[in-house]
Amino acid sequence: MKVLHVIASMDDRTGGPALALRGLALAQAKLGLEVTIASGWESDHGEPDLSEFKAANIRVNLIGPLRGVLKTTADLKDTITRLVADHGIIHIHGVWEDLQYRAMKAARRFRIPYVVRPCGMLDPWSLSQGSIKKKVYFLLRLQGNLRYASALHATSMVEARGIGSLLSVRQILVEPNGLELSDFSGPVQPLESPPTIVYLGRLHEKKKPEFLIESFARLPGSNTRLIIAGDGVATYRTKLVQLVADLGLEERVEFPGHVSGREKLQILQGASLFVLPSQQENFGVSVIEALACGTPVLLSDQVALAEEVTREGVGLALPLDSPDWCRVLEEKSIRGNWPADISERCRNFVAKRYSWGEIAGRWATHYERLLSP
Repeated sequence: MKVLHVIASMDDRTGGPALALRGLALAQAKLGLEVTIASGWESDHGEPDLSEFKAANIRVNLIGPLRGVLKTTADLKDTITRLVADHGIIHIHGVWEDLQYRAMKAARRFRIPYVVRPCGMLDPWSLSQGSIKKKVYFLLRLQGNLRYASALHATSMVEARGIGSLLSVRQILVEPNGLELSDFSGPVQPLESPPTIVYLGRLHEKKKPEFLIESFARLPGSNTRLIIAGDGVATYRTKLVQLVADLGLEERVEFPGHVSGREKLQILQGASLFVLPSQQENFGVSVIEALACGTPVLLSDQVALAEEVTREGVGLALPLDSPDWCRVLEEKSIRGNWPADISERCRNFVAKRYSWGEIAGRWATHYERLLSP
């Protein structure tokens, strides 16, 4: 089976969509699917490291550098049309760039089944950002292509309900993002430190790292650390660093930037608590990464995994306007008020639900069904 994945960027610094596709594509290749990725790239970031994909016999076609509001380039249309015509099924990740639009148009032209993963971009909060431009784009370029898609791919029931309330589509397949569990099973020496709260993700207003910093500043004592790990727009990162300085927290708050591999595992395994106070999150890859490291989580109730995490006893969720954030941060990070087996619970929670191998197997079944007459 020849599968073409289409995404605006495979640079993992851009966040969850690229990380999720990396895991899915590698797992699909292990199952014997013939996997190709068509990815844009921008001059600001440079070309991503493709060595892991080459080792797995995954062909990656880089298109770029992409420029402008629609993130396009002169040869994009011809390149995408050629790639789509050469594959049996198309899996498209994201919706707002020219790359995805051209892939959907080409798939319709050649009558090739295609699946669209909106990556949370059709959530009401996301649609409200730059709402006029998005409404125009949705009506002129996106709505018809989504309705014609063989399926839309939601990573949670929360996202699926949002899509269903927005427009009528053929079907919505709910499959979560996952992890390669072996990446989290090897022994890694956690960083020795006092109680440590960790935020890991893109630095963006939507994810509310400034809210976490302000809540952290109100905790009693001075022994607790906060790590804000991730990349983002330079001006926003500067704003966060200035906030830390204004609050007198320079000695207790760290900004290590983008972390991966062993460094990421050390940070997550050494954390007392992982926190993600997002205004909107259709999934949250960093949440299951933290849990796979045995670290419990505190989420806003707008993170799609919040209900499941709370139900299974591996974390807590609060509304952003709750007065309890400081109290819970203190109890769960400084005092460590968790059951004795919390780390084992966290790891088991991920192992039962989020293995890329099992998820890739289910996608092979979905593809076969979509290809059937």
